[in-house]
Amino acid sequence: MKKERHARWQAMAVMVVATTCYCLMMYHSPLNNYTWDSVFFYFLLPFLSVMLLGQNPLRWGLTIGRWKWTLGLTAMGVVGMAILLLIAVRMPVFQDYYGDRGPDAGALWPWLGALAVEMFAWEFFFRGYLLFGLEPALGELAIYVQMIPFAIAHAGKPEAETLSSIAGGILVGYIVRQSRSFWPAFLLHLMLGALIHLL
Repeated sequence: MKKERHARWQAMAVMVVATTCYCLMMYHSPLNNYTWDSVFFYFLLPFLSVMLLGQNPLRWGLTIGRWKWTLGLTAMGVVGMAILLLIAVRMPVFQDYYGDRGPDAGALWPWLGALAVEMFAWEFFFRGYLLFGLEPALGELAIYVQMIPFAIAHAGKPEAETLSSIAGGILVGYIVRQSRSFWPAFLLHLMLGALIHLL
């Protein structure tokens, strides 16, 4: 009973903190830089709340987890997304949205570094903090709950990308829950973000 009560309190705290961080990110830029604002709101504040909850943050997806289990699924995800992207980037709506958002000439590596930092913060927030924070109270349902704000975060992007984030959020959530690590999601999201800008 005590364990169930603690799981409910943790889930409530996680939902309040996550929603607050997401909303603040939409209205404020304390560091005047999207990359570092992402780290502040999507990683640092949630991480601090994990500590305040008296939890070991390594249990929230920060370890490499069952990496052997996820190698094949991650590789299939990379191949599948690359094929879909080759089709999507030829669509006018993707060209209009992403056409001028890639790196400047000679700035590829700093751009990729910033993208990696952003994707790390995003994946900790959605697949680490939300999924593992809600799992004790919700079990497998936590996969579907974390998918909702993840899909909403894609609003305003091309419709096909936003709709695909629903299935993508569920599939990646499943991989993360089974592997006990959000690193596979980070690698997939980083590859997707890089290719969609560079292709």
